[in-house]
Amino acid sequence: MRSVQTGLRELERDILKATRDVLRLNGWYAIRHQQGLGSHPGMSDLTAVRGGRTIYIECKTARGTMRPAQLIFRAEITK
Repeated sequence: MRSVQTGLRELERDILKATRDVLRLNGWYAIRHQQGLGSHPGMSDLTAVRGGRTIYIECKTARGTMRPAQLIFRAEITK
């Protein structure tokens, strides 16, 4: 998917929204997770469900990297 840019700087929130929109257009039930106090550490930005299949999506800009908690979440969820 092409990065969404505002001026010269891409914004993660725009990438997230575009990803969610594409998923929904393709029949996925897409849920955006807001991180905050009490959230599961490292939880993905989006969860999408369709036809009994669930995928977890972490959106990053081209410069973004996953935090240690996100790497742990990915490892745990793929077990």
